[in-house]
Amino acid sequence: MIKLLAVAFVLLPTTLIGLTAYTFPPIPGTPLCWLPIVWTGLTFISHLAIIINIIIDYYQFPVSLYLKAVGINLWYRIAPQNSSI
Repeated sequence: MIKLLAVAFVLLPTTLIGLTAYTFPPIPGTPLCWLPIVWTGLTFISHLAIIINIIIDYYQFPVSLYLKAVGINLWYRIAPQNSSI
């Protein structure tokens, strides 16, 4: 049930904005004719970010420690290995 609500929270506003932009399209060639497409994308991304943030807070996933571990792992892969010059 919660997953269905999360999907609805992401898709319903995006669909509403997208259908509005499709029903009332801007005049081609106007300076802001790109805005409805970008606005629809931003709506999707922002609502998805809210759901991801709620999931991270609920499960208490340590994002900073994970990113630190990944960064250290990448650093040891990229950094030269004790080369004597």
